[in-house]
Amino acid sequence: MGKLSNRNRENMGILSGRRQFIWYWVLVSLIAILMMPQAALAQKADNVLETCEIRIGRDGKTWRFSGYVNDLQPRLLFSDVPASDFIRSTRGSCTFDIFNETSYGGRHVTLGTDLSKRIRAGTGGVDGSGDTWRIRSIIITKVTGKQCKIRIGGNGVRMTYYSSRANAAVLSETPAMNRISYIKGSGCKAILFNSSFSSGRSKEKRAFNGPNYDPGFRVRSFSLDGFW
Repeated sequence: MGKLSNRNRENMGILSGRRQFIWYWVLVSLIAILMMPQAALAQKADNVLETCEIRIGRDGKTWRFSGYVNDLQPRLLFSDVPASDFIRSTRGSCTFDIFNETSYGGRHVTLGTDLSKRIRAGTGGVDGSGDTWRIRSIIITKVTGKQCKIRIGGNGVRMTYYSSRANAAVLSETPAMNRISYIKGSGCKAILFNSSFSSGRSKEKRAFNGPNYDPGFRVRSFSLDGFW
């Protein structure tokens, strides 16, 4: 009888182990099923297409460069565009890098979106300082997961830049600008520099909603970041 009792205990232990194993995999399967809609939604968000567009021109002519971007394919490349003096408009949740040589060479500035009026290409395109050139190539890049927003310009011009949730926006070369209309977003701030590549004099400005802020110098590069 004692041996039989031991076998029973062994069998019960085996059955208990099997039950635990089965329940473990049932739990894992339930978690996987519950996570599937979230993963599907995240993938759907990644795949949502948005149009970004820049219009450039000269001598009364206008050329439009646009396309669909999403988080999986965030960039549009235009390696050889008609030589153009002006940017007429920008739109979409993107940045717009313009170059004065084909194939993305030579001098360069990064423009924001929702440009309020026509400007010349170059670091002096907003403030009218004369440091301008012709556009020969363009890169359009989507900002994924927008978090912070800055509306900046000068001389009656404004444009908007965004940072993403994942990364700070670091704009190493922009047109010279000295008026900020607002900075929006949770815990957002901008660090402003009076020279390219985050050099020279600097000032930090946290989120605000007007009136216009003058940093005391022309901004030629800046970073924009925040936290959740």
